Amino acid sequence: LADGAPVRVTGPAGGAVRLPLEVTPMPDRVVWLPLRSTGRGAAAELGVLPGQVVRLTADTADTADTADTGTAGTGTVTTAPEVQA
Repeated sequence: LADGAPVRVTGPAGGAVRLPLEVTPMPDRVVWLPLRSTGRGAAAELGVLPGQVVRLTADTADTADTADTGTAGTGTVTTAPEVQA
């Protein structure tokens, strides 16, 4: 994935947000999202608090059922399917 690619961040209860990816140096398995990056806020949309595990996936047209309400989030995408918020 490259900068600007749409990614889907999903919380453990199934809440999800769609944001453009921005790759930046961070510790492995860490994703950073502005808490107020979506309509109700990332924590409310995902059902997580900082430090909890979320899932990152490439967001394609057939999986994009979450409105693109966010601004650019940043994170490190690793080969692990789950990363810590």
